[in-house]
Amino acid sequence: MDRNKLICAHFDAYSDLAWVTNVEPKYKAALWDAGEIEEFRQAWQADREARDWDRWQEKVKGMTDAELQRDIAECHTQIDAFRKGLTTDRERFRRIMESKDDRPSAQQEVKDRGREI
Repeated sequence: MDRNKLICAHFDAYSDLAWVTNVEPKYKAALWDAGEIEEFRQAWQADREARDWDRWQEKVKGMTDAELQRDIAECHTQIDAFRKGLTTDRERFRRIMESKDDRPSAQQEVKDRGREI
């Protein structure tokens, strides 16, 4: 990968991390649909590029390619970890309510043991 593409990938990785951890959860919590979120993301990304791209190029000028690649990999690792651990109360509730499994959970069985329901 040439240096310019690597710098673009570095910028994009940090932008993706900021989006996934700070911005996207707010819109999901507000129940925006995927199309609305994607439209907003495109506008957000364009604004971020216009505002930060020149500063970003100055920031990474002294970094080696290996450092840029390491940072990109770290951003992707953080994004994956955040997405795996991200479940809002509303999402958990919806998943429980939409569950087709009507059996009581093991925790519920323990709570109900010895009581007449």
